[in-house]
Amino acid sequence: MGIQIEDIIRAEYINPDLKAKTRDEALIELLETGASRIANKEQVLKALLDRETEFTTKLMEYVAIPHAKSDAIEQAMVLVGKSETGIDWRGDADSQTLEEGDRVKTLFMILVPGNQEGNEHLKIMALLARCLSKKAFRETVINEKEPGKISEFILEEIKKKQKTRK
Repeated sequence: MGIQIEDIIRAEYINPDLKAKTRDEALIELLETGASRIANKEQVLKALLDRETEFTTKLMEYVAIPHAKSDAIEQAMVLVGKSETGIDWRGDADSQTLEEGDRVKTLFMILVPGNQEGNEHLKIMALLARCLSKKAFRETVINEKEPGKISEFILEEIKKKQKTRK
């Protein structure tokens, strides 16, 4: 993989305490976590929302992987956001009808510069999806509070998946 995984998954890219209640609020709040590497947050938000209109990035119970490729992104990164209470990813006005599993508690936002060669973001997403397919991985990320420990754990698990692919 052309992107070094240690460069894109860092403790500083993790917000362990999102306050957002809705998908759009969560995207905006998580973009703030990577603001130093984003030239135009509104442009990136539009790219994320455009992707959501094509298909939802909520892939499984409690987990969403929003992603975008944009010229406004200066460096590839995976921003991780966690919500204790969960986020209404459907964006319904009537969030009272949401069942517990409908809420997103962990977001893995994959951001890649528009000029990035190839489909590196898809490779990153595939590795994350492989990790996320394991309930123990999801539970560890959901339950851990310390950004440094979260990033170390994710990096370890992705490296294991990379080795098994070779």
